[in-house]
Amino acid sequence: MKEAAFATDILRFAAQRYGVAGLDNATAMTTHIVDPARWIDLYDVARRTGIGPDWINADGWGFAWEERVGDRWTPVANQVKRREIAEKAGFVDFDRALADTAIQYDVVVFINDAQAEYLSKLHHKRNYLLYVITHECLHIVMDRLKRAIHIDAPTMWMDPVTIQILGEFVEHVGGESVLRQKYL
Repeated sequence: MKEAAFATDILRFAAQRYGVAGLDNATAMTTHIVDPARWIDLYDVARRTGIGPDWINADGWGFAWEERVGDRWTPVANQVKRREIAEKAGFVDFDRALADTAIQYDVVVFINDAQAEYLSKLHHKRNYLLYVITHECLHIVMDRLKRAIHIDAPTMWMDPVTIQILGEFVEHVGGESVLRQKYL
């Protein structure tokens, strides 16, 4: 699967759909955390961004490079500043090479392979990565929008808005066969 291309395109599509400025040229990367112990290690990074304890069972986590300026979060485009943020959050300690790559992208989506695969089998969902990536990109759009646009369903990536946006995106690219050719 061409995940980074899909993540970038669905992020831009959702931002345009909800009228969120500043993501028109955003780039996204995806990375898989295969080992459940590494996912727990990643929690040390995630908790510094305000993630709650229920995150530990999540199938994915996405973040955009931002810093607090006053009472607002402001996007950070400068790679030197992104590196500073990565160091403060412990991302560099978690995986230096991954952090070095991630600072080149505007959004990073982590996928907890063990949990996502378990949930996809439990709910008999094919191409679950499309749902997980869409859901995580919607969180970025929601944060920029400053209002909730969806709620997390029991299986996080099966909430109605994620399903709706993914369906609209499939139509936007020309249908499921085009989606498969382009991203799968």
